[in-house]
Amino acid sequence: MTGKNKMRFGSFCWPQMPETLQITHGRRFAEQKPAYHTGILQDLGEETVTVSGEGVFRGGGAEANFSALKALCSGEAGLLKMPGLPPFMARLVKLERIGQITPQKVGYRFLFLEDHEASMPEKTETAAGVCLALANDTLWRIANQHHTTADVLLEKNPHIQWPGCLPEGTQVMLP
Repeated sequence: MTGKNKMRFGSFCWPQMPETLQITHGRRFAEQKPAYHTGILQDLGEETVTVSGEGVFRGGGAEANFSALKALCSGEAGLLKMPGLPPFMARLVKLERIGQITPQKVGYRFLFLEDHEASMPEKTETAAGVCLALANDTLWRIANQHHTTADVLLEKNPHIQWPGCLPEGTQVMLP
């Protein structure tokens, strides 16, 4: 699975996608019933997006992966990225172990809630022609933001080995 096809939250990058994933979007409505009139449906706006799912961390790093994700269950808002959806600010509000746990296998269940109040992180610009990557940023996202292509950025940045998952603070030379 390439870096851009992985799920990410804050500084955590899932080694493989969760086995189940449910994303809920909705709108809130209320019915007003004035005296002697038919009801009036009032749109109260979007509901908070929820993302829930279950998965299993496997291999020698299973416990370390669970612990790293658990550390992000502090209530702090972070950028949630999933394949096929635009990233949005969310909070990891629930994380639990499920199933039989072994040193090589840790089952988990999670719940994210969209955070409308948190602001999206901005790219950090340094000297002219250099951009600093955010945690788990991708070269494709930086290229898109700076109106170029990932191939052009790879030519200018031979030190980048994994364009799909850049470590925070990676310097990217811009064309």
